[in-house]
Amino acid sequence: MIKNLPLLQCQNCNEYLIEDSVMKKVDNIDKNVEVEILSYAV
Repeated sequence: MIKNLPLLQCQNCNEYLIEDSVMKKVDNIDKNVEVEILSYAV
């Protein structure tokens, strides 16, 4: 999950787009990071 990713929105179809320069940076992010999953204690 990536927070605050800069996106563009198409004025015609409202689809979200990612610029090539931003996508290159995303591709270089370490993909071996795991998300911690916690159980909610009642």
